[in-house]
Amino acid sequence: MPSSLKRLIKKKTDEINASRLGRGCKNFLTLISLYLDIVKDCTIWFSLLNLASIEAFFNPEFFTLFQIQVVWILGASIFVPLLFSAIQVALYAPLAICGQQIDKECKQIPKWQ
Repeated sequence: MPSSLKRLIKKKTDEINASRLGRGCKNFLTLISLYLDIVKDCTIWFSLLNLASIEAFFNPEFFTLFQIQVVWILGASIFVPLLFSAIQVALYAPLAICGQQIDKECKQIPKWQ
């Protein structure tokens, strides 16, 4: 990449980061990009589930069909990691969800300590 282009990109990035709106938009886009993959995967899973039919999905007679297996495997690859990460966050970092305000309030309650 030419150095003039690098300087231009650096200048525009600094201008965006200098404004509060720019930082907010950057944080918003970062957050959206984190959730975009899970939304895409869930959309594909729900589409496949509708194509294979929900009745067949839960019916043991159709469990050996290829299309039902694909839906089960895709669903497991989406929801099992979500379940484990939710349990891990709940056990080891509950303040990541509740925030510091909850921690401050809990320390003010005498029985809580």
